[in-house]
Amino acid sequence: MTPARFAAWTVAFAPVLSVLMFAAAPAAGAATVWEAQHQPRLERVGSAEAQLDGPVRAMTSDPDGRMWLAAGADLWRWDSRQLTRAVLPGDADDTPEQAPAIQTVASDAAGGLWAGGVGGLYRLDNGDPGRPRLVPVPIPGAPPSVSLLAFPALAADDATGLAGTVGEVLVVGAAGVQARIPIPDAGPNRLHALHVDRQGRRWVGTSFGLYELRWRADGGPQWRAQPLAGPRQRVAAIAETADGRLFIGTAIDGLQEIVGDRARRHAWPAGETPSRVYAMAAAGASSLWVGTFGSGVWIYDPSSGQWRVLRHDRTRPDSLQDDNIWSLHRDARGLLWIGHGVGAQYVDPAQRLLLHVPVRVEDAASRLRVHSIALADGRGDALWLGLGSGRVRALGTPAAGVELDRRWGRGDASAGAVELLAPTGDGRWFLGSDWLTRWAEPGTGPLRDLQPPPRGTASYTSAAVAWQGAWWLAGPDGLWRVPLDAAGAPRLAEARNVLGTTSGERRVASLLVHDDALWVGTWSGLQRLDAALDAAPEPIEVPGLAGHFVSALALDGRGRLWLATSEGGLFHAREAEARTPSAWGRLGVTEGLPTRGVAALVVDGEGRLWGSGTRGLFTVDPDTRALRVFRPEDGAAAAPYLRRSALRLPDGTLAFGGSDAITFVRPGAAVPTAPTASPPRLVLSGLRGDREFPARVDDAPEAGVGAWRFGADTSRIEIDVVAPVFLGADRVRYRHRLVGVDDRWIEGGVGHSSVAYSRVPPGRFRFDAEYALDGGPWTGRLSLDLVRVPAWHEEPLFRWGLVAVGALVLVVGWRLRSSVLRTRSAALERMVEARTAALAAANAELAQAHRAVEEASLTDPLTGLHNRRFLWRHIDADVALALRGRFGGESAPREPSDLLFFLVDVDHFKRINDQHGHAVGDRVLIEMGQRLRGVFRESDHVVRWGGEEFLGVARGAHREDGPRVAERIRAAIAGAPFVFAGGYTLSVQCSVGFAALPLVGAHRHAFGWEDTVAIADEALYEAKAAGRDGWAGFEESGGPIGPQDLAALRSRSIKAIAVPGLALRRSRD
Repeated sequence: MTPARFAAWTVAFAPVLSVLMFAAAPAAGAATVWEAQHQPRLERVGSAEAQLDGPVRAMTSDPDGRMWLAAGADLWRWDSRQLTRAVLPGDADDTPEQAPAIQTVASDAAGGLWAGGVGGLYRLDNGDPGRPRLVPVPIPGAPPSVSLLAFPALAADDATGLAGTVGEVLVVGAAGVQARIPIPDAGPNRLHALHVDRQGRRWVGTSFGLYELRWRADGGPQWRAQPLAGPRQRVAAIAETADGRLFIGTAIDGLQEIVGDRARRHAWPAGETPSRVYAMAAAGASSLWVGTFGSGVWIYDPSSGQWRVLRHDRTRPDSLQDDNIWSLHRDARGLLWIGHGVGAQYVDPAQRLLLHVPVRVEDAASRLRVHSIALADGRGDALWLGLGSGRVRALGTPAAGVELDRRWGRGDASAGAVELLAPTGDGRWFLGSDWLTRWAEPGTGPLRDLQPPPRGTASYTSAAVAWQGAWWLAGPDGLWRVPLDAAGAPRLAEARNVLGTTSGERRVASLLVHDDALWVGTWSGLQRLDAALDAAPEPIEVPGLAGHFVSALALDGRGRLWLATSEGGLFHAREAEARTPSAWGRLGVTEGLPTRGVAALVVDGEGRLWGSGTRGLFTVDPDTRALRVFRPEDGAAAAPYLRRSALRLPDGTLAFGGSDAITFVRPGAAVPTAPTASPPRLVLSGLRGDREFPARVDDAPEAGVGAWRFGADTSRIEIDVVAPVFLGADRVRYRHRLVGVDDRWIEGGVGHSSVAYSRVPPGRFRFDAEYALDGGPWTGRLSLDLVRVPAWHEEPLFRWGLVAVGALVLVVGWRLRSSVLRTRSAALERMVEARTAALAAANAELAQAHRAVEEASLTDPLTGLHNRRFLWRHIDADVALALRGRFGGESAPREPSDLLFFLVDVDHFKRINDQHGHAVGDRVLIEMGQRLRGVFRESDHVVRWGGEEFLGVARGAHREDGPRVAERIRAAIAGAPFVFAGGYTLSVQCSVGFAALPLVGAHRHAFGWEDTVAIADEALYEAKAAGRDGWAGFEESGGPIGPQDLAALRSRSIKAIAVPGLALRRSRD
């Protein structure tokens, strides 16, 4: 992205868009259209240290909110931070071979956990927090292979549950297995599903259909066959909604519902074949999640009959990872868990405030960036999108007669991302990209150029607005007023730059129209243009804003003006007081803003300000200025969001464009800030000493009730606590203290929940821990009593004896040495004082000489520019920063950036020396240095590379900037003659070669900076070969670059121009 493209394309059509959006009746169904396309972000179970292996056959949650998953052949506990495997007692090595093959897991109404496996039935013992254990449950007869479990969801008189094997049902109570009951037609008939409904009815799904298990008057079992719609069905899943509706999932005929004594089919979506249903879970009163084998997860609304599907999308890492669904579970906080063939994922199904709608193109492997959004018509259910690929695309079905996607053709796509896309309010449209600015008449005719003749044909437009009977075009070259003729068409020949004669900042990034004023956001400040067009723009003093790029402007519902910046956060003041410096306030990261750089701003129907950035979305209350942040795990899954890509739809829905998707925000959606009103409890997940695991003692007099006892040889205690907050776990902060050792709270930082205490003394202590989410209050306190038994040498009597002996030795030794030490100390002090003074004087003299030598060694004596030694000292840090910016990292900038290397050579310099003498040649080199300094920024490097060659290094730039900067270098040298003493002038020209680092985006470490300079040197010779007084540079062409090409290019055995994946751009092309 060029520096101009860094400008926010805030298309400030406040009056015009208001007419366009609200002149017609609001489209009540617009939000529903986007909800139907909503593809939520799914979080994955596991961490970098541990992942689930194999299909997840069953899942449940315990009273502490932790999840238990039967995955592969193991049972795992997931607490949002780590996976812990359950083992059998005596399995000291914790190896998978010694653990039973677990097939299912479930919880009863009392919170007890049960597991079934090849070896039978088990209960979970969580007595040791770091080592959950499986305890076998005795079963009369030969131990069966238990693959299914079901318990009443609510406490009832009959709390018995069911365990299922291949051909029989086990009745399970608190005391163990009470009975073994064969299913009807056992043998050919097999068991596939179990469920205990709210009425206490026990349902059994088999290969031959659905049965209810009842009890006769004498207490014996009785089977009742439940008729289903159609022929004999294999029942693979049973689920019950919150209002008591019972749904049956079959492996052949899709979904059915039990209504009284009959079954009713629920039609599968039109055009879809009923899938093999393997799992189901109710998500609220009107949503049923249906897991299929091979077709993903279908979300069904029984009241409307509407379906929505989640499937694996290989272009989205946060989509469903596998379409073979084995299990579904909804926990007590409302999260929906999906177990599939390669692991498990989870999502909050109640989250409807933020809707995630992916944007795809014909090539599903390519990635998109939505740079601009505009209403396609007044309904709000169709949008025009300006994409990073240089294309215009419709989302939804726009009304006929505009066809911007066709009119902005493939040839225009080469000009870069479409970052200006907005209606003028009278049926016309503004469209613009990196090198093009055009306008469209109503209808389907060709687009027309919108570049005033004085401006040039390739200038960049960062913002556009219709105001006071004219069109206003903003960009790095100023603010252009284009008058309109009687028909509303632009009179380009009469355009003028209203900032052309001002002495202040002329580079404009954003515009906002309100009443009789045009607010102008520049690259380093704010200006105001009055409706009286003969007045000059008025600079507005905003404390702290100087030097900050104003990326967007907005006016909230309370008349407060907001300025978004690329690095400085938000600035705000009431519009009526904007001229008063003291009226301005500021919101930044310390006030809760998720990032210093704000991409776009938009105001909702209630007057609240919404903004986007690289790390999510946020909203600001217009009265209190309180911030609420939405990160990707909260639903803002299209992050990072792009500048100027925001819009308010007619029904009040907001749209933000990001990477591969659009996030639609429905400000009025009644969605809680968390799945449950009560925060989860802090849970102990690990407790151990350096030599042993602690013992639980409940009755020891010295410990008190509920204490953990550590042996005498324990010197280190490690404690792991966790708050099972699955959405936003990386935003949880923890703190702890050990009362009796140190009563002060110690904060462990975000996500850090492990505590280690070394050299713990003997005694009794209390460990306290708390957590806070997203800067909220500390809550969920967990307290543990810990006892450390003293060793023999830590007993009080032994310690007093040591104190007495030590005191005696100290007294005698002190008397013998005191006199000697006093004499030696006096002599040593005199010697130290003398040598200290001498050393200080020598150090000062040496430091002064070193500074002088160091400065001289880094500077070219003729031009005053830096030399090669300076570049060698600093360039490695610049390279590392550029690679982090493009490929990510903890300290990565908000947007990708590159290093651009420009080799500049004075054309025919030998001729200048021969004809005018070396003194004139030296003056030419000095003037070259001064002009190059004027082209590059203060943060860039300008180096005399050798002879008449200079090297410019543009830091924090974008690879697309190369041609523009190279042309500025050429024009700065050739644009005006060199003037010497006495009025003597000389015309000088130069040639420029450039290349970007990294040269090839897919191979970040393929080339070092010296390789890149060598490629820029090759481009320089191409510029000279083309006739001098020009530039040339290499960039990626989009073609393949193989390893052989890279190796040959590094060794310089081939030239860059011979590599198929690189393209040479020249000023004369």
